Amino acid sequence: MKLICPTLLALLGSLAAQSTPSYDFSFADQWAAAAMTKHKLTGLGLAFGKEGRLLYQKFSGSYGDNTVIPLASASKLISACVLMAVIDDGKLTLDDTTGQHLASFTGDKGKITVRQLFSHTSGLDDDRLVIALKNITLAQAVDYVGRNTPLLATPGTEFSYGGTSMHVAGRICEVVTGTDWEQLVRSKLSTPLGITTLDYQGLGATQNYRIAGSAQCRLVEYRRILEMLAAGGVWGGKRVLSAASVQAMFRDQTGGAKIVSSPAPAGTRYGIGCWLDRRGPNGEVLQISSPGAFGYTPWIDLERGVVGVVMVDYVNSLIQNDVWALQASSRAELPFLGAACYGVGTALCGTRMRLLTNEIPAVGSPSFAFTGEGAPPGADGMLLVSAGSSVLGWPLLGVRIHVAPPVPVLLAVRADAAGRLVLPAPIPAGTRGAEVFTQVLWAATPTCGATGATGASSGLAVTVQ
Repeated sequence: MKLICPTLLALLGSLAAQSTPSYDFSFADQWAAAAMTKHKLTGLGLAFGKEGRLLYQKFSGSYGDNTVIPLASASKLISACVLMAVIDDGKLTLDDTTGQHLASFTGDKGKITVRQLFSHTSGLDDDRLVIALKNITLAQAVDYVGRNTPLLATPGTEFSYGGTSMHVAGRICEVVTGTDWEQLVRSKLSTPLGITTLDYQGLGATQNYRIAGSAQCRLVEYRRILEMLAAGGVWGGKRVLSAASVQAMFRDQTGGAKIVSSPAPAGTRYGIGCWLDRRGPNGEVLQISSPGAFGYTPWIDLERGVVGVVMVDYVNSLIQNDVWALQASSRAELPFLGAACYGVGTALCGTRMRLLTNEIPAVGSPSFAFTGEGAPPGADGMLLVSAGSSVLGWPLLGVRIHVAPPVPVLLAVRADAAGRLVLPAPIPAGTRGAEVFTQVLWAATPTCGATGATGASSGLAVTVQ
């Protein structure tokens, strides 16, 4: 490795690596400021979390940590959790029919399955008036739907987004458990997750709980629900939903039904209470979401294990493109599942170095590689590779060098003219759970010993999945 100075270490005192996971969320700060101005919002909340840890949270305008706003269709994902908890209890299955539990559903309407009710393929007309009435109960509303709301298609043949079918499923949950819907929400979700503000009164006081659209809660509480789902149904070491239920929620449940009415991009399919936003080359689901009509948007990036929430009370159709752009920015900045960044906040040489991976570090992957961006263009550096993910490290001239036994391997690396690095590292079979820590150190200075010597550093802990 050819260095500009006699020693790279002489320049490391200008670096500022960290011994705790660090992520640069300047993109989120910029997005929040721009959204507040562009849409003239009175308030906004934005949060990211990973593996039960808050990565970023910001409130703007009149919003704060205790703000509670209506969720509209962001309620659907919450309601799906409650439904699946009832299924986990053995009280119900996704293939149970309305006719099994509701006397007013007969004929073809009695053949609608719970799966179809929660994936918008029931064929029921979306009777918005009856599900919005506040002076009746959920039982009365669903009885009316059974007796009067027509089928517009044979159950399972057409996808038509709406709220009536979920209303029916919510009532079935009440019937099979003998419990009021809001009591179910408290026992199956709020209590296990330590949630205190979640209820279904977001559109006004009622017992005709709008299963698909009337929930409200604090941002931190919604994030908790997302993190439970991202962890496969576990929160705080306790299981809230079975792994099978979470997998069912995130799987296409539309059965190839023709899409006749949808607010999502063309071809987007639906699971149980959530959109399947992005798919991988083999059809695997990479992201789910449940945006509401007022712009409130929760999502889970399954590739990265990252959850996100945009909290606004606005108009979804006006802000959705901005939210999609925010999600894309987060994918560019945050590491894949199985990896955690260290020292990525370093901003020297007029650059911001970050060391990431090109994909989830999966056992047996032949295409896995470490990637770096933001290094000094054309700079020489060294890469420390340790057989472990220790992040305790030891200080050296102001930098925390992260190592794990045995002594790390040192590799000479060079950034290209655009400040990028690609280091192929195929993962062999039989290495699941193996841990590796890498840290890249760059240095660049016009002349040896000149003032203003600069550099950049980034670390990455990786666990093979």
